[in-house]
Amino acid sequence: MDTNSQPLLIITGQTATGKTNRALSLAKKIDGEIVSADSRQSYKYLDIISGKDIEADNFTKVTQIGNFTIGYYTVQNIRVWLYDVVDPKQHFSSYDWALCARVVLPMLRKRKKTPIIVGGSYFYIKTLIDGLTSASAPNWQLRRELENMAVYDLQKKLNEAQPEIYVTMNSSDRYNKRRLIRKLEQVVIPDQGNPLDPLQGYAIRWVGLMHSTDSALQKAIDLRVVERMKQSALEEVSLLMNMGYVRNDPGMMSIGYQQLLAHICTDLSLNEALEQWIVKERQYAKRQKTAIVKDIRVHIFSPQEINNDTLFSMLQ
Repeated sequence: MDTNSQPLLIITGQTATGKTNRALSLAKKIDGEIVSADSRQSYKYLDIISGKDIEADNFTKVTQIGNFTIGYYTVQNIRVWLYDVVDPKQHFSSYDWALCARVVLPMLRKRKKTPIIVGGSYFYIKTLIDGLTSASAPNWQLRRELENMAVYDLQKKLNEAQPEIYVTMNSSDRYNKRRLIRKLEQVVIPDQGNPLDPLQGYAIRWVGLMHSTDSALQKAIDLRVVERMKQSALEEVSLLMNMGYVRNDPGMMSIGYQQLLAHICTDLSLNEALEQWIVKERQYAKRQKTAIVKDIRVHIFSPQEINNDTLFSMLQ
């Protein structure tokens, strides 16, 4: 390892693989701190379903970058950064998260803490490490204009602008307004913001936690949903609605929240909502695996075979 580079460990992987608990355990041994890379956990007030598992309301705000609040919770005496960054009504992209992470990392370096980046949002992490061209940065003005368009009009616009991209989208993506907008954002106006250079000055090690079998994945997700319901997930969604948040707010479109909102707002039964939630989590976990295993930097482990000794040795 380059003696001039600070160690940085990434623990990514599928949902319900115990990434955060593993990171907390390791952080105590290596004097580390955690930087959350979970798209749901970035939103304020989305606590139970997102799995923040916050021990107490002990958030410490450190700085404000535009609309983004940067601070940390203390969990098991370890600082966990980049929870509660943004309001659920606001968009928050991988580009935005990477900018926030690049504010946090120098703080940890100054205090001689080893950063452990933890979360299943692989493309957030990839954006931080590998950077983005200007064409990949979000264009909020264009996004606001596109949000007022119907799905059919977005499909037509994308098909006219880049038919070769449109034909590669599956049926689900073609009816997903957010994904259509993101594709249009990238092709209609290429110059969309400041580029983000690759991260420098760190000796980076990647770990990916993957369920060993489909049945293990299914069991873990089923258990996770049951646990969240016992922790008052439905009451959390009701509270968010009472706070004025609605189904098409960016944060509320997260898995789990969207399905319970449908139960509350329509004739969808609770059992049907839970079944849909579980299906969406499984589909998301499979997409996580597909993306992560393609990255040759990532060392893949099952949750059962990984331990602190292995992780510690990777940082040496």
